[in-house]
Amino acid sequence: MDVIDEKNITLQKELNELDRFVLKSLEIIQKHASYALISDYLASLCGSIRKIEEAEVMISLLSPEQFNNLYNELLQQGFWCIHSENVEEIYSMLKEGVSAKFAQKGVVIPYLGLQFAQDNFDTLVLTEKIKVELFSTVIYIGSPALQVAYKRFVLKRPQDEEDAECLQHYFNLNEEKIIKARMVLMEYGKIN
Repeated sequence: MDVIDEKNITLQKELNELDRFVLKSLEIIQKHASYALISDYLASLCGSIRKIEEAEVMISLLSPEQFNNLYNELLQQGFWCIHSENVEEIYSMLKEGVSAKFAQKGVVIPYLGLQFAQDNFDTLVLTEKIKVELFSTVIYIGSPALQVAYKRFVLKRPQDEEDAECLQHYFNLNEEKIIKARMVLMEYGKIN
């Protein structure tokens, strides 16, 4: 990894099946919405050995027509929604804060959990995203410091602590940055 600055990273790694799936998915999503990869996949991207079969992507809130365009392109490119084939039902799920899972037709893993930004914190995640150059492809990830703090202070599961440690080490985040990110979570009402 070469950190160009706090908002730009170049990453070299051997791509696995999940990486290729994510890159194909993002190629479509980026045409329709602002996005940031979040959660477990970031640890996988950064070398975690924990087996991960999904990637979570937060996208900007889309109108029904915009989402219909995204959905149709996903279908045309060989994806399906595991929850439903009804685009209105999927859109309703996303509006309610439920992640919609998309996979390649005929399989259920790996899958992409797609979710709309729901509140001011989610909007912050999208505005504070980090540009990552992975070979010749540019992708965007949620702020590593916010991801570490969210996993450590909100989710608190053993695998989240493991991911938080991996991300903190990989991005060389000192405790001061994590404390600042925790304060942001408190400010946005994610923790007390």
